[in-house]
Amino acid sequence: MKSKKKSDHQKDLKKNESQNNQKLILEIEQQKEKILRLSADLENIRRRTENEKLMGVFLGQEKILMSILPTIDNFWMAMQNLPEEKNDFLKGIENIFEGLLQNLKNSGVEIISETEIFSDPQLHEILGVDPDFSKNKISQVLLPGFKIGQKIIRPAKVRVGGKE
Repeated sequence: MKSKKKSDHQKDLKKNESQNNQKLILEIEQQKEKILRLSADLENIRRRTENEKLMGVFLGQEKILMSILPTIDNFWMAMQNLPEEKNDFLKGIENIFEGLLQNLKNSGVEIISETEIFSDPQLHEILGVDPDFSKNKISQVLLPGFKIGQKIIRPAKVRVGGKE
């Protein structure tokens, strides 16, 4: 009888131990899930913070570009009207303007100023038609357009051909 009690007692201990092990395993799994969720949350916060930082930089670039556009436009129009033969002073002004455009490009600003390509309503605002130039091809860029990333800050103001 004593051995039966002892055997039953051992079975009960093993059963309790097995139940405790299952509870511990379940608790470990729950803790793993919590860690995975927290890790995912942390990664999402990191990505969101990075995106917000990039958006702040982008908005800053856009704001600065918008504030200097009138100056760039004035420079652009002046460069279009320079005489063929330039003295050193005019060459210096031309170099300053080219440097400004290069600095904009280096800062991630794309300048839309190509001619002899077909106009794109997303990139070009047509202000005039040149009857002696191929239809819908850009004959002249009156003012350049600007783009940062995929966002068009201002379309280029252009003249296009109207010749069939």
